[in-house]
Amino acid sequence: MSKTSQALSNLRGFAILMVVAFHSCIAYLGSQPHSALPFDAPPYGWMANPIIDSERWFGLDLFCAFQYVYLMHLMLFLSGLFVWPSLVRKGGKSFLYDRCLRLGAPFVFGVALLMPVAYYPVYRVTAIDPRWSAFWSHWTTLPFWPSGPLWFLWLLLALNVAVAAFYFLAPRSIEILGQLSAKAGAYPGRYALALISISALAYVPLAAVFQPWQWV
Repeated sequence: MSKTSQALSNLRGFAILMVVAFHSCIAYLGSQPHSALPFDAPPYGWMANPIIDSERWFGLDLFCAFQYVYLMHLMLFLSGLFVWPSLVRKGGKSFLYDRCLRLGAPFVFGVALLMPVAYYPVYRVTAIDPRWSAFWSHWTTLPFWPSGPLWFLWLLLALNVAVAAFYFLAPRSIEILGQLSAKAGAYPGRYALALISISALAYVPLAAVFQPWQWV
């Protein structure tokens, strides 16, 4: 294994560890409501924090806030790092077929079968009638079908479809961007300024429209 692939493997392992640590801590954040939120009433806060414990520690708030700044960006970066070489190697149709199998199928299976089972204990925390039949009645009357943490799969699939369309429309675009990036060493200041400017154009308008705590 090359040093580069070993470094990426280590980075993936670190990202996975941080995801597990982050979700292990959110039940104990001091910033969470004092009691569990109702299951079938807006704003459905249990989607972000399914279980809330009575024991809290503010230090975990600081830890999770730091993870919130970079973690999803890192996961998306790692997920898309080898997308373009895979597209070039497989071609658009084969690439999309593979992505649908690896991302779409697990998403459909997980949302249809696993999410109701996973959220049943969340319902029981505030339920008057804890039976499965009562839960299913509340579940099916929600104005949406919760996908839980599996939202990441459909987002990756959507991004992969977008990249495949981009590859079809401009197959040499990434190579051209790579050639421009190769000159970064000669003009690091210009490259950094261009990267910051493009990032700001992509981020600031969306940040002005959407609330920072709403994933949609």
